[in-house]
Amino acid sequence: MSEILIVYGMECSECADKISEVLSRKSAVKYVEVSLENKTVKVDYSEDDMSLMAIENIIDEMGFEVYWNL
Repeated sequence: MSEILIVYGMECSECADKISEVLSRKSAVKYVEVSLENKTVKVDYSEDDMSLMAIENIIDEMGFEVYWNL
């Protein structure tokens, strides 16, 4: 499954790098692309092993606000 999330509070390249690093460590996450300019995170993941809500919670716990790209 591939989703694009809008992430508020991501203001610097270190923030973007940290999100990418943390998500990339999850075995269910196959690909992560973080855009600081667009304030988005594109994530490809296995729905069998992780839910989108779990990914959102990981980012939220890092201090950011996540919205699904509708």
